[in-house]
Amino acid sequence: MRLWLVRFLFHFVLLRYGLPAVLTILLGIVALVGVLWEFGEFVVDRFILNTGFMCLEGIFEDTLADLLFDILGGAAGFFFYKRFLKTFHV
Repeated sequence: MRLWLVRFLFHFVLLRYGLPAVLTILLGIVALVGVLWEFGEFVVDRFILNTGFMCLEGIFEDTLADLLFDILGGAAGFFFYKRFLKTFHV
């Protein structure tokens, strides 16, 4: 799958607003996707599978770890792409 739309928007925002805006937007999108994923997991666990558990052991730690690693992965992707821009003068 080609990510032409993401690259176009990334360069558009980069040229217009700079790297801090790109980092902020990227981390915001990653956090939003992570939160939506966690809501999806909750709905499946609570209503679709109907396990009957009110609170699963360690569920809060799992959710926080997932969100933390989502944001760390988004930041790592940003810095790798930033390095790519410097290396290839794009």
